[in-house]
Amino acid sequence: QQQQQQHQQQQFLPEQRGLDLDDDGELLRKVQSMRKTLANIKGVHARDSEAFFPSDRYCSYRCTVELRSIRNVQVQAMTAKAYARYSYPYFGSASPIFTNPAVEVPRNGERPLPKPFCAFEFSALGQDLHHHLQLNPLVVEIYQADVYARDKLLGEARIDFKVLCEAAVQQGQAFPVKSVDEYSPVHDPQAKKVAEVRVAVTLENRGTTEMGGIPAQQHHQQQQQQ
Repeated sequence: QQQQQQHQQQQFLPEQRGLDLDDDGELLRKVQSMRKTLANIKGVHARDSEAFFPSDRYCSYRCTVELRSIRNVQVQAMTAKAYARYSYPYFGSASPIFTNPAVEVPRNGERPLPKPFCAFEFSALGQDLHHHLQLNPLVVEIYQADVYARDKLLGEARIDFKVLCEAAVQQGQAFPVKSVDEYSPVHDPQAKKVAEVRVAVTLENRGTTEMGGIPAQQHHQQQQQQ
């Protein structure tokens, strides 16, 4: 028994496991290097975000919303004739935006939405814009069109703009841009998932501007008429 205990003690002597210590040291150096790299990335990301949403000046922004497609609509029939609707008054227009016309969507299929694109231009204090986007998602309503009765609201998708605010700034363009392109669940009033809608949103900072800037509502109307 004494020999067995001595053998166990020898197994854990540092000089007997020098290779393991070296391996652990190399692993520790790699972990520290990765942490330093991540910290640098976070620091750059934070500085980019502060420049994108400045607290001390107004900037001209351009936001585009594209309702790209709808899929997996859950209705009793084999297909649903669907369209989307939303509004976001902070961008300068309280008028609702529609995709048109309604499209036939198979129960387990996917269809692109026609005329899905709209652009808004407006001026805002960067910090105020960031705060508003964090608290107010874009609500997209999905309707089932009916020739003989009133169109039925299938459900709503809530596009969380926090994801847009936290997205990395893309610098290789004419102006700094943040963007997201994701599928979001559509829930009916009973919180049941009834579809998914793909929404792409880009937010572009076009630089410092005078307070007032280009009226967002006017620009929105021009986009719709084209």
